[in-house]
Amino acid sequence: MIVVDGPGGRLLLVRQTDHAAASSRIARHWLRPDAVPAGMWQRFLEAVRRHDDGWSEEERKPQLDAKGRPQDFKSIRTPEHVAVWQRTLDRLEADDRFMALIVAQHARWLYTHVGQENVEDQRSAIDFVASLSGRITACLAAMKAGGPEEKGSVEPHALERFRSLLSLFDRISLSLVGGLPWEAPDEAVAFGGCTARLTLEPVATGVRMRPWPFFDGDWHLLTTGRTLPRRTFDSASTFDQQFHAAGEVVMSHRILDGSAIS
Repeated sequence: MIVVDGPGGRLLLVRQTDHAAASSRIARHWLRPDAVPAGMWQRFLEAVRRHDDGWSEEERKPQLDAKGRPQDFKSIRTPEHVAVWQRTLDRLEADDRFMALIVAQHARWLYTHVGQENVEDQRSAIDFVASLSGRITACLAAMKAGGPEEKGSVEPHALERFRSLLSLFDRISLSLVGGLPWEAPDEAVAFGGCTARLTLEPVATGVRMRPWPFFDGDWHLLTTGRTLPRRTFDSASTFDQQFHAAGEVVMSHRILDGSAIS
């Protein structure tokens, strides 16, 4: 779960599956790269939508930290986080090995770019990366036995194209709701017939981008969340009751074309 302090002692909560749905909305507005066949693009979009599927069980049994605050996804110990990823990948692999491949390489990239706090977490991360490499190898073999579009979509440059896009969509969605700080993208991404590094400028109502990577004009990204009037709770069951009693709210963030701005 994404946990963000709001004004007046309030708490904003966004489930990982709702964040993933927002990530997929970004992807569905994106200009499909010319090099990606339409059928493979649709499978990629579904992988984006489902890249956090394994969190659904975790969020049905919420946990509190030592201060009574709901656990944010960034504070969960690595072995527990790994279990969530494994659950996600098992489900995707049962449905579509291409989707499992895309999400597995996203997870491997994250675990090789984010540091761990202690030795146990480091070991868990190392073991997970090794298991991911084995899963990726198996999925690659299956895809290379497929048709021409599948074979072409798992070439190294094609896989890196998908990985960088999923990483970007994931980061934008998280940053817009306050789950991660804004950072300038450090790699180029593909859209239409272009490959470019985007400039992201946070504004009061959303984010301004240039060059413009979407097929339509300015638009609104909707993300579902919940707000609670307090930040700490005396038990997980109390928090769970209040979370479900709060009802859903829909946040709207504007995605603005900054290309015409000098």
